[in-house]
Amino acid sequence: MPFYFRFGIGPLRFSQRLGRTQAQKRAAARQRAQAAQSRAQRREARELQRQAIAAEQARMEERQRQREDHDARTHRYRVITCSVDAIKGGEFTLEAEGEDLNPIRIRLDAKSAVQFLSLKVGDIIQVTLAPGNTGLEEFRHISRADGAKPQFPVELTSADMRWLGLTANRSESGG
Repeated sequence: MPFYFRFGIGPLRFSQRLGRTQAQKRAAARQRAQAAQSRAQRREARELQRQAIAAEQARMEERQRQREDHDARTHRYRVITCSVDAIKGGEFTLEAEGEDLNPIRIRLDAKSAVQFLSLKVGDIIQVTLAPGNTGLEEFRHISRADGAKPQFPVELTSADMRWLGLTANRSESGG
């Protein structure tokens, strides 16, 4: 029930309603509800943004960890024996430069030998070993024995290595 402040002197009358009308109260309630909904949406948007940032940081940390793992498995080798024939296949042996890693012997069939025809004894190769040293992941021909860049370097990714079906046997002897 609305309250009024009223007074009058002679023919002059004054009346002022105290409080708000029902329409004003409904409008104020609507505004409060919209403001609360707006605050909730902003909170939710901030939370989603925080989650997206955290997920991106986790992805970056995982990529960094993978890069460090890849770098730890990557070594330079020198070709110590090489007999590769485009028709019969062949094999070559890699020896680690200044590291206590066992030599790697790679046998090639005719299909994969074509990729390695440019290799010569003394060439420098960068090899990324597969996790657990179970094979080779990447193979990159860095330079010739005299330091010159090879004209047709061998650069094979892990997908190329799988496609060629290359096998790598690590020698049991240390040298």
